[in-house]
Amino acid sequence: MRPLRAAVAAVLLGVGVAACAGGLDDKAPTPVNFAAAIDRYLADHPERVCTVGFTLPYDTRADNSADPAFDAARRDELRWLDGLAEAGLLYKGRTTSYGTAVSGPTPIDEYVLSDEGRHYIENEALSEAQLGGVARFCVAETKVGQIAGFAPPTVRDDGEHVTTVRYRPAIAREAPWATSRRARNAMPWLGGWARQQLAERSVTLHLTSDGWDVF
Repeated sequence: MRPLRAAVAAVLLGVGVAACAGGLDDKAPTPVNFAAAIDRYLADHPERVCTVGFTLPYDTRADNSADPAFDAARRDELRWLDGLAEAGLLYKGRTTSYGTAVSGPTPIDEYVLSDEGRHYIENEALSEAQLGGVARFCVAETKVGQIAGFAPPTVRDDGEHVTTVRYRPAIAREAPWATSRRARNAMPWLGGWARQQLAERSVTLHLTSDGWDVF
């Protein structure tokens, strides 16, 4: 029986040592701990990938889009607006201008924020009561994809242990509208565009009694 008791004691001792080591590991300056700390922060402070701002309502009168010299940036903006309209985030309607154009009446496309689109704009203050405003549509939220590097932790004059961590984000979850069939059909390039926005970031972490945390 003694050998069995000795074996059990050894196992229990090993478990105790592993548990202590695990607790110490939470405070070790490792990529795993840094990634966990940043992801905890992002869970409470979501970092979103959003479109550029569109001033709404928007109509094509101001664009002179039929002009051959119409610049590429404005054409790209209309591609976004058409895609967002087909995805249901904007209402698109056509009216006619009876101005002084020599060619006669001019068709005008108008884009207005839809009720669905209002749920996914970054500027929550853009309410139904407003006639216009700048809207950015949120496509996805991010998480840590990979820790790219970090500075050796240092102790500041106030006793804080800090380090600067560089990381590459990844898509954590996409907005429901962005995964809808309408959006996939209207904007097949949307996912690739969102991933292109995931440039390397840096953040300062400090050591707490529970481990590393965003400073």
